[in-house]
Amino acid sequence: MKKFKFRLEGLYKFRLELERQAQLEVQQLRLEESLILKNLHKIRDQQEEWGKAYNLATQNPEDQKWIFLVEQYLIALDREKINQEVKLANLRITLEEAIRKVEKAYQSRRQVELLREREREEFYENMERVEQREMSELNAIRFLHQQKEEEGRI
Repeated sequence: MKKFKFRLEGLYKFRLELERQAQLEVQQLRLEESLILKNLHKIRDQQEEWGKAYNLATQNPEDQKWIFLVEQYLIALDREKINQEVKLANLRITLEEAIRKVEKAYQSRRQVELLREREREEFYENMERVEQREMSELNAIRFLHQQKEEEGRI
């Protein structure tokens, strides 16, 4: 019996690889997104902590010399927070594009996969028809052979 061989197997493997690469890109972007979110959380925690320190420093006359430094640190945290938020917004746009790329790659691969499944079904249907034809021919030969034997006996 012949074995099924898909004529576009190379194209299928190529599209499968494109889909896998697109998925890896999305995973990498999601990892970057989670790191940025962690950084933002840390920055917010530090802002809260240093905000309390600033409030205490403004209330205590002995800590007045630290107010300027705390203000500068809070300003630096605000800048970093803004930078991280901009980076996150840009990353999310890139992530959306990468997700669309994965969807497109999936659809492209799936089209070839459906074609392969259709060809496989046709191949096995043809093989079954050939086997049926061969069986019919064998039965016809057997029947003719039996008729000749019966005629020879009579």
